[in-house]
Amino acid sequence: MKKTISTLLALLMLFTSVIVPYTGLADDDEITRVSRIDLSIEQLPQELGDKNVVKNVKVYNVEDSTYEKISNSKFKVKKAYITKSDYTDKWFKQKALKDKTIAGNYNLVIVLKATDSNVVLDDSNYEVTYKVKGSKYNTWCDTVKFISDTEYAICFRCYAYSVSRKGVSYYHKKNKTVYAAIDYNNEKKYKNKTLTILSNVKGYKVTALSSYAFAYTKIKGVKIPKTVTEIGYNAFSYCSKLTSLNIPKNVKKIEGSPCRSAYKLKSIGVAKGSKYFKSVNGVLYNKKRTVLVQYPAGKKGKKFYVPSGVRKIDVGAFEGCNKLTELTLPKSVKTINSFAFRDCDNLKKIVIPSGSKLEKIEYFALGLKYDEKKEKYVSSGVKVYTKSAKVKKAIKKYNKEVYKNFRVKNCVKIK
Repeated sequence: MKKTISTLLALLMLFTSVIVPYTGLADDDEITRVSRIDLSIEQLPQELGDKNVVKNVKVYNVEDSTYEKISNSKFKVKKAYITKSDYTDKWFKQKALKDKTIAGNYNLVIVLKATDSNVVLDDSNYEVTYKVKGSKYNTWCDTVKFISDTEYAICFRCYAYSVSRKGVSYYHKKNKTVYAAIDYNNEKKYKNKTLTILSNVKGYKVTALSSYAFAYTKIKGVKIPKTVTEIGYNAFSYCSKLTSLNIPKNVKKIEGSPCRSAYKLKSIGVAKGSKYFKSVNGVLYNKKRTVLVQYPAGKKGKKFYVPSGVRKIDVGAFEGCNKLTELTLPKSVKTINSFAFRDCDNLKKIVIPSGSKLEKIEYFALGLKYDEKKEKYVSSGVKVYTKSAKVKKAIKKYNKEVYKNFRVKNCVKIK
């Protein structure tokens, strides 16, 4: 009997050891979550080959979720390569970007392997610094793919394969379109200077300015060639030294807010013969004058009367126009787009006549300013003078949205 019991106990212990093995997995409080990794590449290939392999990738800084440094040896670079920019799940299988002359928009993929199973990546801040043809660039992580419990593919969007000429960089983005933008590696050299954008680079026509192409720079002016047909969103926004701008006649598309908050910009001109845009007293409209595209922030005058026939105030059209104190809208205006009057801190009076067709005021369009002392948005004190029931309804609806998003009551006053 004793022998039988002891045998049963031995079998039970053996069975227990089989079904409850020691896994070696850490408890949650033992896991180190990594919030930042900095990587460096001494030199990317001068041209993109078929293999796309990138060598000499180093991990030089690793920080946990509290941004305390931990050992760089916690991660090893398994491989790195370049692919076409694509945001599907198959992005890591794409072929190399084949254009070796002006290649701009591509993904740099770095696969990391954790050497410690208790260290895991959060989808957070990862930065890579790299060189191409002697010039240094850096970019932040665009996507993280979790391959396994210890392997991660970090995807970076890069714009390194460009050609730079006298302060301007040129690169491919899509459909053989060559975009122009400031050469950020030499930006300081061109402070208070006028840049000239080339019409042709290595056999490619320069046809567009990228979004934020010259934004936040201190250039005094820019000469845009006739080949340009498109100007990207915020292309000249916050250009603090920009005094004038001329739009070539072949420009068909301006994405919005082309030069918002460029405080010294006094006039925007349009070349003769343009079928798409028109300048009236330095203010930019579409050709039919149904859309007010941009009012230059440095234009003189405290009052402005939007001309009859304008149906839409475009995105950021008056943003940063601190010289304006009073504005009159015509009956024809139906829509005030987002950010149209943002940072117009001195604009206190807007007159809208009876019979107005205004029916839509979009997000952050007017009446808000940021109070740095209170560290929050408050009403700018703007008042709308109108007898139109339709306008009053649109303003009340807008005020509700502002309160919902910013907790500012009665942002725009009705008189």
